[in-house]
Amino acid sequence: MRLSEQLRRSHTILRVEGALKVGETADAFRARVDAIIGKSQGALVLDLEALEYIDSTGVGSLVGALKKFQAAGRQIILSSPQRRVLAGLRVTHLDTLFPIHPNLGEALASLSDVGEEVTDGGH
Repeated sequence: MRLSEQLRRSHTILRVEGALKVGETADAFRARVDAIIGKSQGALVLDLEALEYIDSTGVGSLVGALKKFQAAGRQIILSSPQRRVLAGLRVTHLDTLFPIHPNLGEALASLSDVGEEVTDGGH
């Protein structure tokens, strides 16, 4: 598994590539999520376009990340899951816990009203 992150406004995009499964990959994912919570504000967008496989431990890691972000008053959004990964998210009902967007652009657009981006502006 490979993880890479970038900041957009106050939100972090974490690209997850390869497999998120029991062992070192799940541990590395959890450590990265903990680091993101500690160093940034805003939402976490998980870019899953290059995630090819997720097992039950990986699913547990996603749920754990969600709980940590919710406890901090922040959200996690999933972007671009491959068909196979999306099917797994649906089977485990994670599609009811996470907002899931078909591409990164839509995921980022959904954040335009989050956090400090919110302004009344007379609308």
